[in-house]
Amino acid sequence: MFQALANPFHFGGEEYKLPLQRYLPPLSRGSISHWLEQFAFSPSSWLLDPFGAQPALAIEAAKAGARVLVAVNNPILAHLLETLCAAPRRDDFQSVLAELGATRRNEERLERSIRASYQSPCPACNATATVTAYLWHAKQERPFARLLRCSTCGLESEAPLSPEDIKNLSLPGSSALTRARALSRVSAADEGEIHQTIEKTLQVYPERALYLLFTLINKSEGLALSPERRRLLDALLLSACDAANTLWPWPTIRTRPRQLTIPPQYRENNLWLALEEAVEVWGAAALRPIPCTRWPEFPPPNGGICIYPGRVRSLAALPDLPPIYAVLTILPRPNQALWTLSALWSGWLWGREAVQPIKAALERRRYDWTWHTAALYQVWQTLQKRLPEGTPILADIPEITPGFIAATIGSAHAANLRLEGLALNSEQETLQTAWRISSQSSMPPSTHQTNFLPIIRSAIEECLERYQEPAAYIQIYTAAVIALAQQNALASAVEPPADQINRIQAALHQALQDPTLIRRSDKSNNSLEISSWESASAPNLTTLPLADRIEMELVRFLVKTPDATLPDIQLALARIFPGLLTPPLNLIQAILDSYAEPTPGEPVRWRLQSQEAPNLRRSHIQTIQKLLCRLSTQLGYTCQGETPLLWLDNQGHIRYAFHITASSIISRFVYAPPATAQHKVIVLPGGRSNLLHFKLNRDAYLHRSAQGWQFLKFRHLRQLAERPGLTPAQWDELLDADPPRWQAPTQMTIF
Repeated sequence: MFQALANPFHFGGEEYKLPLQRYLPPLSRGSISHWLEQFAFSPSSWLLDPFGAQPALAIEAAKAGARVLVAVNNPILAHLLETLCAAPRRDDFQSVLAELGATRRNEERLERSIRASYQSPCPACNATATVTAYLWHAKQERPFARLLRCSTCGLESEAPLSPEDIKNLSLPGSSALTRARALSRVSAADEGEIHQTIEKTLQVYPERALYLLFTLINKSEGLALSPERRRLLDALLLSACDAANTLWPWPTIRTRPRQLTIPPQYRENNLWLALEEAVEVWGAAALRPIPCTRWPEFPPPNGGICIYPGRVRSLAALPDLPPIYAVLTILPRPNQALWTLSALWSGWLWGREAVQPIKAALERRRYDWTWHTAALYQVWQTLQKRLPEGTPILADIPEITPGFIAATIGSAHAANLRLEGLALNSEQETLQTAWRISSQSSMPPSTHQTNFLPIIRSAIEECLERYQEPAAYIQIYTAAVIALAQQNALASAVEPPADQINRIQAALHQALQDPTLIRRSDKSNNSLEISSWESASAPNLTTLPLADRIEMELVRFLVKTPDATLPDIQLALARIFPGLLTPPLNLIQAILDSYAEPTPGEPVRWRLQSQEAPNLRRSHIQTIQKLLCRLSTQLGYTCQGETPLLWLDNQGHIRYAFHITASSIISRFVYAPPATAQHKVIVLPGGRSNLLHFKLNRDAYLHRSAQGWQFLKFRHLRQLAERPGLTPAQWDELLDADPPRWQAPTQMTIF
């Protein structure tokens, strides 16, 4: 059941920081181009992104030489993609903002007028300071505080409102007229429920922020701009439209809004500062221009993007669809905030006609996993009918949840897509899946509901047998859904998606409550979904825990491949540990920090530290054995054996059993039947201290099994051996004086 995604394309590097990024699925820089290199991609071939949820995917693929056809019916996402492809410079944005700021408002420059709305006396020096944001409690009539920045004394602080602030917060115009204009730009009064939805959505805009925002929009419409400069100004205004709403919780800095819910405390941002910040964000987002066309015009053969401004279903119905080499996409999560606000912003900037492609978003009341399953099924079914058999479909699924996984796998299975590979990174909450178009039906021959419980129990057993260490709930859930799909137990086209998702969860929770099968590893009272789980059976002593196997293979790889990059390392490990075994980045980083070092002059490449050469470590172990034997004689014990090395007292009793290792792989010692020694000691290099501590914190079962064991570092042993007149009592007292401790590693440079 655990297939390999041989060429995973997500490597946990620096995420793209695009305008409106908080509404977009995350994507790491370089991940798409790396995947194309590994997938034997032929330049000028056509790729299809049927969702268009992340503009960076198409841009990076086009830079690698692909021609990317993107189906995107959201005007905001299409505008974002087109603007980034044009790669305008920061100076271009600054120029168009200056032109907007130079327009007149009541005989005053617009920039000066807007800035004056956010001026406030500094509580430290009484000079005029800039309010960067007002802080509100939801449903209150005025803010409770201000965030300000004083250029005179340098103060940046939160402060109570001043009388000048209260005066500034009063509107110079009619809020009712502003809201009426904001409403009419999106829908007509006779559009019933849509009109009501817009009225409700406008509640996420404070009166003053909305008034100032429409002041900016109204003034922008009076400018005579070329189409290129108009696009740049619209881009800045889009950022202002987002900055003006209440979906900015305070004191939380980063937020990913999915619902139109006003936080208990929020920021009312300074809109002119938001425009200035937008200049920097938009100006830094693109590096070089990418050819970008609108359907039916195609980009040149050496790479580019073609935007189809509609749904993939209508695109697939066209007779002149280019030959699609592969489908490459990022699946978005349901996001009411993005789609509803996109409808608002489209109307505000471009009028009601621009709202038409996504007007359905205003009619939708719920964006749950049932709706998402049905929506995904329609896309998969369209691709299955239109593309040739065998066409690969690679989908990155970030920000995974159980419902997201069930919706994705269940919908694809029902549409006759054949799952060929996957890579789960629970640490980064990312699932990558590889499918192929299949003409053979994956649906069961009858419509009866399969009993999920036996399949899920078997999947749990296999999952934990493969791990040999505790697993997160999301790992177990994914294993269960994959097993159901592979045994044709899923039938999204037969039963409602909600029923199927509920049955999966019910059967899984029933299995998790069986003490003969599984038990909580963390011994907490947390909910099932945030607990870690371990097998009820004793560990298999013939199979090392997953973390130990990853450590062994990573070191072997570095021995054979010096100066390897992190993507090289991850790719090699992903091939050895496929599917749900995909090594998490934090474990890889801990192992590299323990064994390796950046190559001099090449900080993105790694090689073994000189003392970690296998022959040198074998020599160290032999030296440690001799040192322990010499100490045993000095302390009045008899030395015996090698693995373990034993110290016997005068009565022949085992006082100490020393297990000497060059690694942090202690499971083979602590999982074995308990020795009769009074003291059980693991002797290991000091460089393993952080890694061992990391693994003990990561694996609750290993941590419990290691209770009662003592740890002795090579360096501490040498220090004790050099201590003059060392006595047995001093040895016992000082043995634990230098235990393994965790120190946070430095952040690795990935790309």
